Order: sequence, then structure tokens, then C-alpha cells
Amino acid sequence: SPTNFLSLTNATYSAGSLSPATSSASFTFGIIPTGQGPVSVTVLAGGFSDGSQTNIASGTATTLYDTAPPTVSNIVAPNVLASQTSASITTVTINYADSLAGIDPTSFNTGNITVANGANVIGINATGNSVNYTITSPAANWGLSAQGAYGISLGSSPVRDLAGTAMPTLSGSFP
Repeated sequence: SPTNFLSLTNATYSAGSLSPATSSASFTFGIIPTGQGPVSVTVLAGGFSDGSQTNIASGTATTLYDTAPPTVSNIVAPNVLASQTSASITTVTINYADSLAGIDPTSFNTGNITVANGANVIGINATGNSVNYTITSPAANWGLSAQGAYGISLGSSPVRDLAGTAMPTLSGSFP
């Protein structure tokens, strides 16, 4: 015998709209979020029964709707032309932020950023949401490779948040 379909009055939900089940064999329904953040649904006691009239209720199911990308909260870079002219390596620190799912630390890698004027990213060291990128000068040292500003931009493997959303843009520079 058919089930009693889930109706909008038999469930509670937050931060979205609910589409009821449409088949006697289906126990699925969709929630369309109304904005970023947590979305939850609970099937109320007496809200659904199967063919043998067994009452089916649920605990609350919650998920996070997060399509907002991570951002850069701060870039710290030394003035290589003033303080590191005899060095061939410098460190640029980028602090990332994501207010919903959080930053995915497994997405930190040397491909997160590119540096203009021949400088190369050769390593990283991350603590929390802060990543130190090790960068080599385009010549034997920064003093011999004075190119003016070294632009920092989004690389081929951008930082992602835990929801999988990639950073769409990144820009900065250091002298």
C-alpha cells in the first residue's frame, strides 16, 4: 500500500524551502537554501508513515550551504630590494579567511600563487590559515634582479574552503 507523502506541514526546516517527496517509493526531498550558512530539516513524529503504517520520524539533519569563496585577510612581504639584496630567497606570508566552512589546509601548495618578473615559489609552510610561501629571486640574489615590484597573483591551484569553493582572485606585490 502506498505511503503517506511527506508534506510541508509534517517537517520543520530552517534557512530554505522544502520540496515534498513525490513518490510512494521515495523517501527523499530537496531543500533549497535561502542563503549562506546552515540548513536543517526534521521529519516530525507522525509526519510520515510507510505502507505498514509504521510512523517514521527523524532527528534533525543539518548541512552547510557555502558557495562563498575564501578571501585573503592579509599579505606580509619584506622589501627585498632594501633589506635582502644579497639573499636569493624570501618569504611572503598570506593569511586566508573563510567565515563559513573554513579553509581546507590540504589545498595549500606552491601552485596557490604565482610571482611576476621571474621569481618562483619553491616551498610552503602553513600554520592554521597562515601560509608562508618561500620564493626565489630570478637572478643570483634580489639585488641583482631588481625588477621593481614583484606582483603576486592567483596560481593554477588556488586555496579552497572545506566546502570545495576555490578562491577566485588574489593580488598583491612586494618590492
